[in-house]
Amino acid sequence: MNGAPDEALVELDAVTVRYRDEAILEGVTHSVHRGDYVTVTGRSGAGKSTLLNVIAGTVFPSAGTVRVCGHDLGRSGPRTQAHRYAIGYLFQSAHLVSWMSVAENVLLGMRYQRVDRAEGRRRTGEALEAVGLAHRMDHRPTQLSGGERQRAALARAIARDPQVILADEPTGNLDAATGSSIIELIESLSAGRCLIVVTHDEALAARGTRRWTVGELGVHELTRTAP
Repeated sequence: MNGAPDEALVELDAVTVRYRDEAILEGVTHSVHRGDYVTVTGRSGAGKSTLLNVIAGTVFPSAGTVRVCGHDLGRSGPRTQAHRYAIGYLFQSAHLVSWMSVAENVLLGMRYQRVDRAEGRRRTGEALEAVGLAHRMDHRPTQLSGGERQRAALARAIARDPQVILADEPTGNLDAATGSSIIELIESLSAGRCLIVVTHDEALAARGTRRWTVGELGVHELTRTAP
């Protein structure tokens, strides 16, 4: 999928999320464009992961509109299209299926994209080559190090050819050196897409071209630096 360099890939319009009587997010209006690298910070429980899940379409706002690559996530058809083609998600834990090989885990990420077997194998090979795990594709997750498992999860995400990559504390379970190599890999493979990373790490937060903070007053843009 290709698009204009300044194309809006994520659009949040007056998004509010409430659990019972508590507002987790309220009136959030922001857009993220192709090539943007947004880091999201805030105290624990402020709503950072909720914000990411709203963009992913796994949490539905109580009010407002979410569009990803032009697909309105409030409508079932467009939401399905966005899930199939637009979004790649990385978690703090790799969430790999333990009894499957690395290659099978990557293929599983394309399950709902209606990719035929030959194309799926091609994408899997390319994604694992890109993250440096082609030689480990037949291994099980238990045979991998923590950094390798996170690289496998990244391969699973990029094999979907997503335009939006969401990462929730992707280096949180890794040592500093491994975490640094993983975030550099995520950044390099996000070129031409948009990347949104939730983190508590100030050094990582400073790497983005944009920075949001989530707190009691909502979601605010803190800084903007040259790419």
